[in-house]
Amino acid sequence: MYHIYILQCSDNSLYTGITNDLEHRIKKHNGEISGGAKYTQARRPVKLVYDEWCENKSQALKREREIKSYNRKQKLVLLEIEKKYQKIVAGFFAPDKIRSYNLENIKKAYEKMDVQNHLGKIIHIAGTNGKGSVTKMCESILQNAGKTVGSYISPHLNNIRERWSCNGNYISKTDFVEIVEKIENLNMQISPFEMTVLIALEFFRKKNVEYIVLEVGLGGRLDATNIVNPTITTITSISLDHQKILGNTLEKIAQEKAGIIKKNIPIVLAEKNTVIETQAEKMQAPVIFSSLKNTNLLGEHQQKNAGIAFEICKYL
Repeated sequence: MYHIYILQCSDNSLYTGITNDLEHRIKKHNGEISGGAKYTQARRPVKLVYDEWCENKSQALKREREIKSYNRKQKLVLLEIEKKYQKIVAGFFAPDKIRSYNLENIKKAYEKMDVQNHLGKIIHIAGTNGKGSVTKMCESILQNAGKTVGSYISPHLNNIRERWSCNGNYISKTDFVEIVEKIENLNMQISPFEMTVLIALEFFRKKNVEYIVLEVGLGGRLDATNIVNPTITTITSISLDHQKILGNTLEKIAQEKAGIIKKNIPIVLAEKNTVIETQAEKMQAPVIFSSLKNTNLLGEHQQKNAGIAFEICKYL
């Protein structure tokens, strides 16, 4: 992971750099260990005022060059966005935030945003395990086919921006702040998770992606992602999870996850499941069973995940 950072020096000048060890680099700039750029040596102490990171070095270098080309006014705008971003993230999952297990409010917000007719083809993915793998596999296959792909996952591992990406690039802090402010201006009572879904859909509309890979957060029937009209759906493996909300049997959990099945919209499965197949029959949704065998992936579970991704992309 590479950090593109901005330091504010003692004379209020701004210094931009790149590193894969931010803490070590700041210590260098402040003279706590030997080294540091000559520019900042004469302007100590320095303070970190902006931090943006990329997993890919070439992307990080490109972004560093871009920020270095900014004049002071443009950099100050960037720092203002950073302050707003940090404030939003700090309060995002605060204990006092509302929780929601119905779709009433998010449907209203979705309609107000008017994005539903400006989205690409949607792949909706539910299941207990394997959702993340299938999401990434679909994303990779479609990107390698030259398509523009938006991906939404939850939860994130290190940074909230991991949840939203376009062709492998995480949402920028600027886009994140602008979209959150747009949603807040709707004056709707929505939960933090509902907010993450709306951010995803507005971000993908803004980026004009051809395909959207949408991972369910919890269950399916009442999950905030279940407001969309998908092109194809899938339910990966089913096991006991979130039993207080979804039910204490595999059948009840499968029924909740089967709530993403839409009328006449195909669903891909890696294995037979009576509950899911019954719901698919009620919705007249064609069931596609994966047939891919003998991949070079380790583990039977990843063979099944790859099979699902293969069938989805073949259908598309």
